[in-house]
Amino acid sequence: MDKGAPVVGSMDAYAQSFESVTNKFFAPAKEAFPRPFDPLFAGDNSKLDSLSAADVIKKLDLSTHERDLISTFAAMNGHSNLEQSSYLDQLR
Repeated sequence: MDKGAPVVGSMDAYAQSFESVTNKFFAPAKEAFPRPFDPLFAGDNSKLDSLSAADVIKKLDLSTHERDLISTFAAMNGHSNLEQSSYLDQLR
C-alpha cells in the first residue's frame, strides 16, 4: 500500500524496493557486529540499544511505501511494536 492505494508490480520491483530499504535500515549492523558469533566484540553498543526501531525509521529518508515496507518487516522481526523494539536487537 502507498497512501491507501495498493502498489502493483513485479516481484523484481518488490525485491529491489525491499533490498534498498533494508540496506538503509540495517546499515550499522556490520559495524555493531563485525563478528556476529561474538556479539560483545565491538564493545559498547548502548547508543544503538537506546534507540527503538521507530526512532530510526523516522530519521531515514524514505518514501511512504518504503516506510511502510520497513515498518512491517521490523515489527515482524522484533515480535513487537516498533516503539518497544530495540534497534540493536533489530541489527543483531
